[in-house]
Amino acid sequence: MKYFYQKPEIYIDIYGKTVTLDHPIYQKGTKISTDGKAIIIVQQRFINKTFFWDSVDPWIISDIYLNKNFPSFFSQYASEDPPIFQLRKIMWALRMKPLPKEFWEDFTNY
Repeated sequence: MKYFYQKPEIYIDIYGKTVTLDHPIYQKGTKISTDGKAIIIVQQRFINKTFFWDSVDPWIISDIYLNKNFPSFFSQYASEDPPIFQLRKIMWALRMKPLPKEFWEDFTNY
């Protein structure tokens, strides 16, 4: 039986900041920064038969930031020129339960 990440009823949105990116694929992202170093996380969306990358839902950022594996992940990858990570890949790296797969995610090869 598979278990998926569930949206909490109450969440705090203080750890990430939505930023506009100067990147050919990613338009927006969620930036997590500490002491001058940062990482950016993006989430894939599908609206009106169009795929695009956007900032992460605010209810999941607090759980990523408070994850016990996040400090070591952040210290390993964070830099002054922040790298960009996809939400599903960072959740996998932090050993978090995955999000339920959407029907349209089989159409892409990202």
